[in-house]
Amino acid sequence: MILNLKINRWGTLHIFIYKVRAILKSIPQSIMLSLPIPVMFLWAFLNFWSINKHEVFNVALAASYVATAGIAVTVLCVLILLVRPKHGQRVAVFLYYLVLAQFLFAPIQEALDGYVRMRYIGLAMGAVVILLSLVSYRFLPGSNIMKPFLLMAFLLAIIPGAQLATYYYYAITDEKTSLSYEEELSRLPKAVRQPNILHLILDAYPRSDFLKNISGFDNSKFVKFLDEHRFMMVSNSYSNYNQTHYSLGSMLRGKYITEIEPDLFKRRFNTISIQRLRHMGYNLTYISAQRNETCPTNFRCISNSKMGFGDLGNLETYLLKMTPFFKILEKATPWIYGSTRNTVEDLHKAWSGLKSSSPYYLHAHLLVPHWPYMLDKNCQTPKAIKTGGMQAIPSEDTEALVEFIQCTNHQVKRFVIDVLKKDPGAFIIIQSDHGPEVLWRAESINSPLAYKDRYSNLNAWRVPDACTKLLSKDISLINTFPIIFSCLTDQKTRNLPNLSYQVFVKEEKIKLVREDEKWFFPEIK
Repeated sequence: MILNLKINRWGTLHIFIYKVRAILKSIPQSIMLSLPIPVMFLWAFLNFWSINKHEVFNVALAASYVATAGIAVTVLCVLILLVRPKHGQRVAVFLYYLVLAQFLFAPIQEALDGYVRMRYIGLAMGAVVILLSLVSYRFLPGSNIMKPFLLMAFLLAIIPGAQLATYYYYAITDEKTSLSYEEELSRLPKAVRQPNILHLILDAYPRSDFLKNISGFDNSKFVKFLDEHRFMMVSNSYSNYNQTHYSLGSMLRGKYITEIEPDLFKRRFNTISIQRLRHMGYNLTYISAQRNETCPTNFRCISNSKMGFGDLGNLETYLLKMTPFFKILEKATPWIYGSTRNTVEDLHKAWSGLKSSSPYYLHAHLLVPHWPYMLDKNCQTPKAIKTGGMQAIPSEDTEALVEFIQCTNHQVKRFVIDVLKKDPGAFIIIQSDHGPEVLWRAESINSPLAYKDRYSNLNAWRVPDACTKLLSKDISLINTFPIIFSCLTDQKTRNLPNLSYQVFVKEEKIKLVREDEKWFFPEIK
């Protein structure tokens, strides 16, 4: 009996050692069979980058996300193949098609959205994966079954890779040309004063009179606060464009843009205005609207660097949209998307920790109070968003807009008070790129009020005493930097005419809609 037990134990140990040796021997083959998987992830990343090359995403961070996912999936595939070494090639072919289907699911689902339910698309693609796996395993040569898939993955990756190489070759050439301002800068007047400049862009913040027209809310307390702190409100201010990219792009460039430029926003800081500030000795500082955006060239980027667990910004959302998991997570946890937007409070905390020698130019473009209206008047997340996600509140909800503005006002007040306490001579500009989209919708865009609502914008200036004569009641964004440089140099700069344009992205055209007080309303029949 004892002898029998010893023999059984030895037999069990022998079998275990045999299995371990078999697994160890199959490791090189499993790794080789898994090689197409990371190349497919490379293709997915290059494709994502190519599609979003005009965006301001942090490409290095996006690469780290995709690389981490790719390594994890590849390791998982190796482990699966080790478990079934005898059927390794058959399992490997199935995994190739499964990973490929994961990246093809999103565009197919988007194309069929409204026609076929997501579950049926998933079932159909699952059936196709199984069918293709069986057919491929039957007809491809067994010893080289990995090579055709590896070649296919490389060919897929080459296409977006070549597109990116071509794009960046011409972009770098254009950038070198656009940044060759040294000779021109040397001829411009020198600065006679160098106050710190804080330039706040509060996205879609409406002019107070139009805010009262569309919501009934009286914003006079905030206007009074600014007036008491020596701000001049531009009471007749209209934005130059109905869209952020062109509104800020033209302002930073200092000239009107009359043709569609897809990469305008990404290259908005490659202008003579920004180079002139550097030439004058200004340290350039930037806080982005969304965390995880790329930092502009020659800028020092600051942030509050406080992100809650599971919070996903635009970058993470766009990456997840490459997979079938986005729709599932969106339904299960809608509140985690888009919650990484910086607020004025984030700017305040980042500025408080700023250790930058004077003078500095701080550019802060913040998506407040832009829709989605993510904060109530107490600066807390509204219940509707907690339960239904960032888009639970419609853009035309004026009550939610007003509450978001009240929160923003509170945060701006605290920030301005703190800035002036530490730097009484600060040059502060608080503007918005355009008005809200309460009336700016397809069904009501043919209303004159909708146009005026969309183009009415916040525009408040606190300048050194010697520069107050430069301000007027109808300053538009296009003349922001001419006024800044006139103030810094005591030399009058020629202002551009007061115009507004409408951007038609799909039609790829830009139309004039306003000249001073004269409106043209191209969409009104």
